[in-house]
Amino acid sequence: MKTRQSFRPPLRLAVVAGVLAASAAVAVHAKPLGDPADPDDPVPSCLSQLTLLRLVATPSTVQSGSSTTLSYSVRIPKGCSGVTLDLGGGPIASPQGSLRVQPLRPSAYVLHASLAGQTRQLASVMVSVTGPPPSP
Repeated sequence: MKTRQSFRPPLRLAVVAGVLAASAAVAVHAKPLGDPADPDDPVPSCLSQLTLLRLVATPSTVQSGSSTTLSYSVRIPKGCSGVTLDLGGGPIASPQGSLRVQPLRPSAYVLHASLAGQTRQLASVMVSVTGPPPSP
């Protein structure tokens, strides 16, 4: 009569299986950067900690076709690398600077910050326009 023996993998195999199981658990529980449902995710924290120091239009009223300067300044906290800024629909390279625009009609210029697919509106500034558009 044969007796049945239980199979016990060698210790080395059990350790390998343990590492694979631990890796699978990490992959299953890992959340992508920028997951708003994760309270430990740095992305919402970085976006909420941005500080708008200034967004002004000088002058705030122009003749149609004349230019105005949008001046902006944003403080980005340490550790929040990868934040991108957009002003009036176009990317801006620095958190401080100015941009000349020539509105033909009253226009709102919105400053946004983005990180890992999430966006936050920081502020907007309105430029009033007087007079008819310039002749062609």
